[in-house]
Amino acid sequence: MSEFDRMNETLPRSMRLFHDRDFARVIRSRHSTAGQSLVIYGVPNGSDFSRLGLSVSRRLGSAVVRNRFKRLVREAFRRSRAELPAGWDWVVLPKLPKKVKGKPTSPP
Repeated sequence: MSEFDRMNETLPRSMRLFHDRDFARVIRSRHSTAGQSLVIYGVPNGSDFSRLGLSVSRRLGSAVVRNRFKRLVREAFRRSRAELPAGWDWVVLPKLPKKVKGKPTSPP
């Protein structure tokens, strides 16, 4: 795979959320949906493209587990951009496992 091909396989920096104020704005909007293992918040951003933000707690697991989760979600977003509505900011959070007394937790 050439360097050019690898560059096309990444999610551009302009399509990611980085600032706390952006995350707070999306989460404050209270537009959300939840599945078995994810919670997704969204709010219109007024631009021509959508952006993705990920918030992954250490409670999810080791750095390897957290980074894998982020890679998979970024890849799903990158590949499905055409089907998603343009001009939205999205924040994705994993649903964390419930703690049960005396039993170790496992990632979703």
